[in-house]
Amino acid sequence: MKNPWIDQITKRRQVLDIDKPFIKAHNHIYRSDPTRLLHEDLLPAPYLGFHNAPVVVLLANPGWDPDDYEMLDRPSIFQLALDNLNTEGGTPHFCLTEEFMNTPGNQWWQRRTAQLAADVGGHQVLAEKMLAIELHGYHSKSWSAPRANFPSQEFSFFLVREAIDRGALIITARCRDYWLAGVPELLSYENVIWETNSQRSAYLSKGNLSPEDYLKLVKAISG
Repeated sequence: MKNPWIDQITKRRQVLDIDKPFIKAHNHIYRSDPTRLLHEDLLPAPYLGFHNAPVVVLLANPGWDPDDYEMLDRPSIFQLALDNLNTEGGTPHFCLTEEFMNTPGNQWWQRRTAQLAADVGGHQVLAEKMLAIELHGYHSKSWSAPRANFPSQEFSFFLVREAIDRGALIITARCRDYWLAGVPELLSYENVIWETNSQRSAYLSKGNLSPEDYLKLVKAISG
């Protein structure tokens, strides 16, 4: 499948043309709750990591922090995020890299993977071995499922099907039912971690996964 994100996003154009009517409709529906509005002025992040990674984490959508704007004004940070969108096959999970340290995205991922990184050799290892896929790539403070799928979501579903084909370990950290509706092949796929103790926290830790699933995750990354 052709990646719809490649060479379509710039500082002045941060919503895909195919998604614009859906984003407008979504924001109209949730106009009374600013926390649920999708921000059209932030670089989208529908995926993070190499597309052929052995571990795939399924999430909801990128969060929103007022510091994101200042962060993305830094040319090096903006370029990392843009390269993530524009590189066929993906790039290392940049939120876990040294270059992205002390940013809101880095802090979110560091907290949720601290124990795992310690057990597999550091965050740089995770950056190379983990692909995070969002149900959609647009930022909001609070999650609200789209009333209808955005066209760009088809590429996210395609990445999950590719993960199934190569036998990757898939973790439904957020929005399990929505992912299952979008990729029904998951229902018959055996290498999935379905259950976490909290679908809200998305921690990849011993406390949020069963002992057996956590060991499975460490083994998949250590490979």
